[in-house]
Amino acid sequence: MLPEGSYKILVDGVDKTANFSATGAFSPGMTLTWDSGTEAVGTVSVIYPSDKGVPTLLAEKTIGKAGSGGEKEMKKGGGEACEREACPPQ
Repeated sequence: MLPEGSYKILVDGVDKTANFSATGAFSPGMTLTWDSGTEAVGTVSVIYPSDKGVPTLLAEKTIGKAGSGGEKEMKKGGGEACEREACPPQ
């Protein structure tokens, strides 16, 4: 588990961590939520920024939203990130 604040959430390479709400520490089964509004969203990545300057990719999901709006939810489970509708049962 990684405590809140020790990981970053990137949307198309831009740090948007502060825009997401999360259910505690980064761990399997946690849920990340963000209302992207009308913003286009290609890929959401969760990274652990190391003290050596080389970040570790923890989870990544291609959303491919063309800016139509709406809330996206991403869960970390079973080793892969998935949208809520596509996640395997916990």
